[in-house]
Amino acid sequence: MDNRHAKTVPQNAIDQVKSHLTEAKKLLEPYCPTLTVEQRRSLPKMSDGTLAFGEKSLQHATNHPEFLPAHISLDEWKIDMADVTNLKQLMALLSDLDQLVGDTRLAAGNEAYFAGRGYYHNVQRAAADGIQGAKPIYDDLKTHFRSKATRAGSADK
Repeated sequence: MDNRHAKTVPQNAIDQVKSHLTEAKKLLEPYCPTLTVEQRRSLPKMSDGTLAFGEKSLQHATNHPEFLPAHISLDEWKIDMADVTNLKQLMALLSDLDQLVGDTRLAAGNEAYFAGRGYYHNVQRAAADGIQGAKPIYDDLKTHFRSKATRAGSADK
């Protein structure tokens, strides 16, 4: 098996990252709205494809405010466009961090599960061969590998 994850992430590094992320969240919170699930789902989204439209229309509105509808504030529109642009940079960094953490966790989890399965199979063989002390370990671990049918049957009782 190819060991992709051979060095542990030091607790000090994890603590520092958590501290920095907590600080970043505190810095942003006063400026960020909280949306409901329904709002996140239903609000029209500005994507990379519509960003150019937003920038161009704001530029025209700034140069020709006579066409601006009365219910639209040019100052608030400028704030919104600035945040769309500036927060995109943060989203890219957060996406990279999410991928880095996710990949590391996936690799570590895969290797830990593989090691656990290897241990389990050795204990299973030892229990089958009657080696003292193996059966209680096997009995404890085998509950994690019961079939779905067995689990469903025991849940009905």
